Amino acid sequence: MGFNEIITISIFFMMFFSVMAREDKKEEDQSDELDQKVLEKSSKISYFILLFAILLAVFADQLVNGTINIFLLAVLSLGMVIFPVVEYLVAKKR
Repeated sequence: MGFNEIITISIFFMMFFSVMAREDKKEEDQSDELDQKVLEKSSKISYFILLFAILLAVFADQLVNGTINIFLLAVLSLGMVIFPVVEYLVAKKR
């Protein structure tokens, strides 16, 4: 399985679950505040899952190759910093 297939499958799943979440919302009469909380919580959970996956990739790369890939390490570092920075900016905006 190549890069194009992985990206295509990922885009499909992203769109599928996004549409399914919107359909559930249409069926039930929910408030905007509840929708915002669901979006906030799912975003936060997704962020930590992605961060954990990157951490595992760094450890796996170190285990297999004996060295740490600097690009993976940079992505991990950026991932660890992004959420607190965005959280600070949103709090500062309010």
